Amino acid sequence: MTGEVERQQEAIQLPMRAPLAARQLFFAVLTLAVLSALFAPLSINRTEPNPPVIHAGRVSFAAHPLAAYPVMLAGEWKLTWRSPSLPRGPKAGDTALVTTPGPWTGVITNAGARLPVSGLATYSLELSGLTPNRTHYLHVQTICPASRVRIDGRVVSSAGIVGSTAATTRPSWISQDVSITPHTDTVQLEMDVAAFNHKCNGILAPPVLGLQAATQKWVKIDIGQDFLFHGTLLLLTVFAIVIFVFRPTDRASLYFGLSLMLFMPASVLLGRENLILLVFPHIDFNLMLEIIYLAGIGAMAFFLGYANALFPRESPRSVFLAIQATFAIAFILTLWIFVQGNTFLASVLYSDIAYVFVVVLIYIVVVVGLAMIRGREGAAILFFGVIALVATVSIGVLSATNDVRDTGSDINAASVGLLAMLFSQVIILAQRWASAIRNAETLAGDMRRLIDLSSSITSEIRLETLLAKIVAATSKFLSAERSSLFLFDPKKNRLWSLVAEGLNNREIQLAPDEGVAGDSFSNGSVVNVQDAYGDSRFNREVDESTGYRTRNILAMPVAARDGRKLGVLQALNRTDATGFDAGDVERMTAFAAQAAIAIDNATLFSEVVEARNYNESILRSMSSGVVTIDNDGSIVKLNEAACAIMEFSAQQVIGRQISTLLLGENAWFVPEIEGVRADGRSRTFLDVVFRTGAGRNIDMNIQIVPLFNNGATTGLLVIVEDIRQEKRLEGAMRRFMTPKVVDQVLQNQDDILFGTSCTASVLFADIRNFTTMAEHLSPRATVDMLNEIFTGLVEAVSANDGVLDKFMGDAVMAVFGAPLPSGRDAAHAVASANAMMCVIVALNVRRAERNELPLRLGIGIATGDVVAGTIGSPKRMDYTVIGDSVNLASRLQNASKTYAAGIVVCEATANALLDVKSPHAEVVRELDTIRVRGRARTERIFQVLSYHTEATFPNMHEVLRIYAEGMQCSRAGDWQGAIAAFEAALRHCPSDGPSARQLERARSLAANPPPQDWDGVWAGLEMA
Repeated sequence: MTGEVERQQEAIQLPMRAPLAARQLFFAVLTLAVLSALFAPLSINRTEPNPPVIHAGRVSFAAHPLAAYPVMLAGEWKLTWRSPSLPRGPKAGDTALVTTPGPWTGVITNAGARLPVSGLATYSLELSGLTPNRTHYLHVQTICPASRVRIDGRVVSSAGIVGSTAATTRPSWISQDVSITPHTDTVQLEMDVAAFNHKCNGILAPPVLGLQAATQKWVKIDIGQDFLFHGTLLLLTVFAIVIFVFRPTDRASLYFGLSLMLFMPASVLLGRENLILLVFPHIDFNLMLEIIYLAGIGAMAFFLGYANALFPRESPRSVFLAIQATFAIAFILTLWIFVQGNTFLASVLYSDIAYVFVVVLIYIVVVVGLAMIRGREGAAILFFGVIALVATVSIGVLSATNDVRDTGSDINAASVGLLAMLFSQVIILAQRWASAIRNAETLAGDMRRLIDLSSSITSEIRLETLLAKIVAATSKFLSAERSSLFLFDPKKNRLWSLVAEGLNNREIQLAPDEGVAGDSFSNGSVVNVQDAYGDSRFNREVDESTGYRTRNILAMPVAARDGRKLGVLQALNRTDATGFDAGDVERMTAFAAQAAIAIDNATLFSEVVEARNYNESILRSMSSGVVTIDNDGSIVKLNEAACAIMEFSAQQVIGRQISTLLLGENAWFVPEIEGVRADGRSRTFLDVVFRTGAGRNIDMNIQIVPLFNNGATTGLLVIVEDIRQEKRLEGAMRRFMTPKVVDQVLQNQDDILFGTSCTASVLFADIRNFTTMAEHLSPRATVDMLNEIFTGLVEAVSANDGVLDKFMGDAVMAVFGAPLPSGRDAAHAVASANAMMCVIVALNVRRAERNELPLRLGIGIATGDVVAGTIGSPKRMDYTVIGDSVNLASRLQNASKTYAAGIVVCEATANALLDVKSPHAEVVRELDTIRVRGRARTERIFQVLSYHTEATFPNMHEVLRIYAEGMQCSRAGDWQGAIAAFEAALRHCPSDGPSARQLERARSLAANPPPQDWDGVWAGLEMA
């Protein structure tokens, strides 16, 4: 049903989408055509189409009667420089021919001087061919500098105060109307222009001359055009602001309205009359310019914001912010200049800013054009309106800054451009209204699909499939590019996404209060972010790793009926780039409520399955057999271990009565089961004989445990443990051997377990003065101390592939290389001894913090042939080694006391260390030659010092070098040399026990030299 509804919706929408861009383009072109046809006639400039040529300051109207149309006096006027007279510039009285309209800056005078930007000049034009005694009207359009008009030398009009310096000049940016009644056909027209306070100079708009009727007609049309221009601007401003008032989320309308509102001061200044001065005649020129310039900068900033709000994906955020920062800097700099009172500098700066305006307007055209290419709604229509507005406004802006001349064209382009913009906005509004209707029509279809999809989701119990459906549905119903569903894991205290569109099955994990999703989850509220990169909660790492750009986010918590927060539903980027609105929040709320129920059900089901699988895993991994029996006595379940021990297959016994299996020698077991079911108390049977399904008798431990549910017995659990000889042996070995060694031994048990000869290293470690320390401790404290010590020692053995043979009171015996040699057994034994010494150092730090006495450890290691095998009875046996090396290791451990050495090894062990290739060589020195009780031959013994640090053995390497020299002297019989060497060693480290021992011996032998056949063993030194 859902698929059929979706196909029907697609069938309706596809033919609507295909011609959408073409229809928008058609309406845009049609709008411009209608606009041109209706309003172009109203924007025609009603002046003489073929005016007389003004040349060299003269013009004749003999062939151009002024009755039909007034004439714009544009052409070559004569300019006379008045002030100032500059050393390297023009002098008072210099003349030049200047094209009007236009500035005088840079014009070359008759004296060859270049006119500066500021100064006072007189424009003159001889008018001939006029009709005597008829009233003519002269309209002087707005001029920024102060100006005055003279007819035949008589001042007839002025704007501001014309002076010869900046201090004596007061500009007034207004137009002037002059009535001229010539008595002859020739009139001398002069205009004084004083430009000191503004970059603008000269005559920027041509004066207009005509007879009364023609001029009045032109004035009416000009006033009408101004009214149309300013009225349209005001109407469009109100229109945009009203849209925002009724739709506060429409920031584009707000920006557009504010842009037009701030453009008004410049527009009223550029019209036929300066309406600012008409309304406020006493306003200061500085203040007027400040209002115009600052408002102009603000207008452009908001107009850029308008384009960015409409099409944010086409307007890169970095470019947008950079331009806005430029406007902010320009605004502050302009304001600072006005505070300084320098209007001239302000006009120069604003002239430069005007070029930035043009560049920004072109950028806006590019943004809207790109949006049109990408098919954004309303972009095609808006493109033409923006083109018209940008073109006409750019001309006006540049003209107002004295950089483009007003040539007196026949059409008022600004009015046409603004009206084009207005009509494009009207069409966009109509389009939005039509879209709203289409959205309302599709809403019912969406709801039907939502109901169908909700039914599908509600029936889905597989969590992964359910999450995929929820995420896909969220994107579809909210018109989002991507969606994600974060679930809350209370065990890990994390939000995680099993399904997130666009991430290729990558899982995202968040803290419950991290990011936008975490904020929504922790606060339990909807979070609607219109600008993700402008929100401090947004984490950009996912965007940076995937190349995606998140613009807006809608996040909503998903909660169960009992208030438990299950997770967060999140949608990214509406496809129309407008951001998520209140309607989207409502749709997501309804959907999240349905999804919460489905997620809760699926999560509970998943937890049940997980618990069942966990229990199954436990049963499979158990070495003990487990059999479950219901209240009727039928076998419900048994694990693999039970099948292996009792030698029954699961198919044979599941569903059968337990009494039918326990026959013959096993019949005694049935009454015991019934007894547990009757009294509800567990029963345990140790070392009993059980006859398996294969007919063999085996030794087992059996435990019968009742199962309860709400206080009632629901069945029984029978746990069986195989305690045959092999299992007993394996259990014994696993207490002392590493798992790797046990597995190897069991694979070759017939060859290894029951006696084999091998070469191994045996280690004895004994705690010094333990008996004395134990006298002051309670039995419990003694055991605790031993457990703490042995824990570290056992780990040191296991970490180096050793086998823990036995504990002997306060001593430990370990074997390396039995029953399986590794080729590095001596090295492993020494490494284990070093690790043990480090364990004691760390343990003494803790004991010092507890105000307890430090511990010392003595270790002996011997390498040689041993016999390894299991020893004991069938019900209790241990794996151990015996041989001469075991005896020697024990004696070396005792010798460590004599020499005050921590680790003492035999000659075979020391030689084995030299044969092993290792990047870390052991530090070893020869201690002595001894004779062990019960052995005829002597044994050279050595001390291992690798575990020592500078703190525990200062100057160790220097001491060893000197000690070696002393030992060499002793072997050569140079007792004085030996004494000197050992004394030097003790000076470097007074606590070195072997040096002290050898020094004592050298002194004794120096006084009483040994016989010639001396074997090197100190008299009386026999190790017991």
